[in-house]
Amino acid sequence: MDVQSLSEVACRAGMMTLYSASDYSVWLIIAVTVERYVVVCRPLHAASVCRRRRAVSVMAVLVFTFVSINLHFVWTTGLRSVQV
Repeated sequence: MDVQSLSEVACRAGMMTLYSASDYSVWLIIAVTVERYVVVCRPLHAASVCRRRRAVSVMAVLVFTFVSINLHFVWTTGLRSVQV
């Protein structure tokens, strides 16, 4: 692999990662907010709703969702040479 194609791969992967992480962070805060709402406002249901396994599942679904949504950056972004 030459430097140009390596830069192209890094650019595409970087864009996908940047947008996925940005989306993921917002929705992770929303998930934590919902969990806190359940614990504070519905304390009798909290023990059955708020479990570690469910939290890990929600995080995995969020990662999969946002990587899938932003996967198009692999095909739609790239580097261009511009003469100045």
